[in-house]
Amino acid sequence: MIPWLWRAVIDFWQAIGVILLIVVIVEFGIEPVRRMGRWLRGRQSTGPSNQMASLDDLLGYHDDIGSQALDWAPYTHWRQRPYHGPYTTVDARGLRVTLGCDRDDAKAIRVYCFGGSTLFCLGARDAATIPSVLQRRLNETGIRTAVTNHAQLGYNSSQDVLNLQALLKRGDVPDLAIFYNGFNDMFTAEWTGRADGIRGEETRRAEFLLLTRVRRFALLRAAVAAALPRTLRRLRDWTGFEWRTPLIRERHRPLADSAVPTLAREVVAAYAANVRIARALAREYGIQVLFVWEPSLATKRAKSDQERRMESDGALSLEIRRRFYSAVIEEYRQWEGLTGAADILDLSALFDKREDPVYIDFAHLTEAGNAAVAEAMLPAVAAIVTAIEKTLTARLMPPRR
Repeated sequence: MIPWLWRAVIDFWQAIGVILLIVVIVEFGIEPVRRMGRWLRGRQSTGPSNQMASLDDLLGYHDDIGSQALDWAPYTHWRQRPYHGPYTTVDARGLRVTLGCDRDDAKAIRVYCFGGSTLFCLGARDAATIPSVLQRRLNETGIRTAVTNHAQLGYNSSQDVLNLQALLKRGDVPDLAIFYNGFNDMFTAEWTGRADGIRGEETRRAEFLLLTRVRRFALLRAAVAAALPRTLRRLRDWTGFEWRTPLIRERHRPLADSAVPTLAREVVAAYAANVRIARALAREYGIQVLFVWEPSLATKRAKSDQERRMESDGALSLEIRRRFYSAVIEEYRQWEGLTGAADILDLSALFDKREDPVYIDFAHLTEAGNAAVAEAMLPAVAAIVTAIEKTLTARLMPPRR
């Protein structure tokens, strides 16, 4: 072969090798470095405590969250995969464990808790989730209860009602169903600009029929985008090149000021409709229900320095987030069928006067915050459970002669 041509071939493959090496480093070298940094920060931690202000610096916490995964679920779109980590245990049913719960106790009053990651209690240990604290406090009353945590990451109130429906169709009927909602209903609307949306819908629309023959080329483009996300992102930033893929996410923009009042009403209208549906199911199946509107950092009046630093995470516009969430809560407090109802518990202002940090990020509470929520829920839950116990006892008593 002509020497110059041979040299050109060698130079070409050397260039290809350098490019591949850069791609490998960009795609697979960044995350190990980040893990090492978290590990080094975690070495300085004294470990978990009941009054921890943040779990971000605890050894392995981020890895514990990152190791959790989801499986497909009909109607609700996803469900937690079984997992056992240093802080979190998800059982074979895809449910986070509630410590102290004996679900095999046939005589226990069954309490099912539905919600998103704030009830799953991302960032807290198994013993410090809201359902675990409720279980412990109810045990102290002497009433035999079994509290099950049916919360799933990212679920909104519509998914929770569907979750209850699926259980009822299988004959799995609780005595009391608690719905802990608010944040995901608002957060998804903040990002999509519409009410009653499900997290990541645009991705699932793009994935529709992707494995069929008619979308084979789209699958190839999606595979390249999924395998080399960081490389393609940097190419786009440096050159303006846009790799066309069916999985490109929608470009979200902050809500316009004029859209806030209307969207706030639509969010509450969707939530109120879910409350009506759950109430109807409860009447039909003879169960009790309690609807709890959760607190949020965006509307917390007194914020610590740490909370102010975290408040804007995931926000398209912090000012719009504050205005929108406040508008939703104001609508919620005035909505007919919600205001003053016996099965409604409004905890949106629970932490307004607390200046100490009760959030570990823009959505999730510290273990102390979870305990405070459980204590605020306890009187209503205990009253319902006590009434259920009296009713069951009366049914078992022999008739008087």
